[in-house]
Amino acid sequence: MQGFRTFLIQMELMDKSAVYDACVKQLSEQIAEAMKATQDAQESVFSNSKSSAGDKHETGRAMAQIELEKLSNNLLQSKQVLSALQQVKKGKSDVVERGALCETDLACFYVAVSLGMISLGGKSVFCLSPAAPLAQAMLGLIVGESFEINGKKQTIKAIY
Repeated sequence: MQGFRTFLIQMELMDKSAVYDACVKQLSEQIAEAMKATQDAQESVFSNSKSSAGDKHETGRAMAQIELEKLSNNLLQSKQVLSALQQVKKGKSDVVERGALCETDLACFYVAVSLGMISLGGKSVFCLSPAAPLAQAMLGLIVGESFEINGKKQTIKAIY
């Protein structure tokens, strides 16, 4: 019996680590795309710097600079989210806390970073920031406890 419980715990941790890995992959892809877009925007600003078309040139360069700043901010934000993800608890949780994978009677939530829904093995997992109202409603709860948000009551079925 003890061996079977150990096996179940390992399966739970594998599921949680798969969710973590999917989040890392998604963020890494976002960072790579943002880096490429930032590089393209930098090249656009540089190429607009060589033009001598007067006002039209200045407008184009200003627009390219604004786009570069926006892309740079997106890149920085994605890197910060990845850094926050890398700091979450990776082991099993007994309560809903930062880093917990939590299954309710309505959905499955990963309380780590805000990435929206990811699909894994045919199951949807909603990745929430610990600061999100839904996560705040769940934090500190244990299996069997309930919470209500937006008029919907949910019960914690499992925490990994």
